[in-house]
Amino acid sequence: MRQVFIIGLLFLAPITALAAGFTKEPLFLSTSNPVDGETVLIHAIVSNESSVAFAGKLSFTEGAGSVGSIPVSLAVGEAQVFSVSWKPASGDHVIVATLKDTDGSTVGEVTQTFSVSARPTQISTQQTKGGIDSSQLVQEQISNISPAVGNLLSPGFAIVDSVRGNAVDAIDAGVNWAKAEVGTKPPGGILGLQTDKTSTVADTARFVAATFFLYVLSILRWLFASAAIFYPALVVLFFYGLWRMYKRMRRPAWQR
Repeated sequence: MRQVFIIGLLFLAPITALAAGFTKEPLFLSTSNPVDGETVLIHAIVSNESSVAFAGKLSFTEGAGSVGSIPVSLAVGEAQVFSVSWKPASGDHVIVATLKDTDGSTVGEVTQTFSVSARPTQISTQQTKGGIDSSQLVQEQISNISPAVGNLLSPGFAIVDSVRGNAVDAIDAGVNWAKAEVGTKPPGGILGLQTDKTSTVADTARFVAATFFLYVLSILRWLFASAAIFYPALVVLFFYGLWRMYKRMRRPAWQR
């Protein structure tokens, strides 16, 4: 009888050893360098190596507080990544992920420490080059909505800001020329009771052109220097271009 019992345990051992649980190094974040106040995702990899389907709940906690929980349903041999959103403060955070079945029994638990960097102090909202507004606030708003998109667009913002700075430098050169021209006495100006006869038609045209360019360049400088104006306008132009391209593609070839 004892031998039969031992043989039965040997057959049951593989079944009891295999169950739903966490894989090796299962916890990780959606970004490798989380920043204070930034919303990130905590990912956990759970696999089901048992011979039956698994259903339960995955909970994330930090100390006595709950970070979030999510239902888990895995078929036999299936593995999935489960995620919850998290908006941490700066410092070290010990996150505990606990996997429980429908009966409330704990089938797995892992712990991971994540370090969150402090948000850099912004001394000024403007960049030195060209005196343009920084796109940092725009990037932060995008990152708060989708950190992955924010990280993806960050290099593009740096390139566009550099182009904006070069454009503002060129516009400033034109503004300085226009101011110098407009700052001189307008042709045909009245001196006492007599008209200045030295002015010519060319001088008048030059003065009018300088005045016109001064207004135009001043508006362009404002558009390029202000991030709050430039980037929304850029988005509008982008979608307008897509719309025009879409309409052009829908027209017959002979009408293009």
